[in-house]
Amino acid sequence: KLLSERACGSESRSGHVRDRRLRRTRSMLPGWPDSPAILEGQMSSEIDRLSAHASELRRRRQPHVTVKVVWVAPPSSGKPGDSALVTADGRMDGWVGGSCSEPVVIREALAAMEAGSPRLVHLGPSPELGPAREGVVNVAMSCASEGSLEIFIEPYLPAARLVVVGRAPVVRALVGMARAIDFEVLVI
Repeated sequence: KLLSERACGSESRSGHVRDRRLRRTRSMLPGWPDSPAILEGQMSSEIDRLSAHASELRRRRQPHVTVKVVWVAPPSSGKPGDSALVTADGRMDGWVGGSCSEPVVIREALAAMEAGSPRLVHLGPSPELGPAREGVVNVAMSCASEGSLEIFIEPYLPAARLVVVGRAPVVRALVGMARAIDFEVLVI
């Protein structure tokens, strides 16, 4: 069959094995688009771009969530190390998987932002999820690929800001207390 037919998922379950072997063989060929050297450069530039975006969001004190694929059970379009940012308005910048995982990841990212705590999310077919593990959010999915992903979701919430005007002893005391509970303090 044509490579494009395989990439679109028109193969049977046994075809997935042949397709993985083909991808593995192609990746060993120098200069092939999937070769490790080329992908490493692409991943590095994507990580740099997302890092710059996260830095800009922090500079503007905008809450956001960093999302990273930490484990994959093939077949899945997400790969370990794939990452994205989710902003407070629910927009995703980056890649963590296909159209089945993206809305779930955004929903869980916004929930983590609201809760103010990180979480590990396991996305996969119901039979593969097994019993719930402590600290892991299991989400059953019915994607055609039948793959699974574990995604680490970590919110960034800027510290509350306190602006204080004056130089009186009470201002110094207030500044000390505010910093002790992780406020960002600006004294004018």
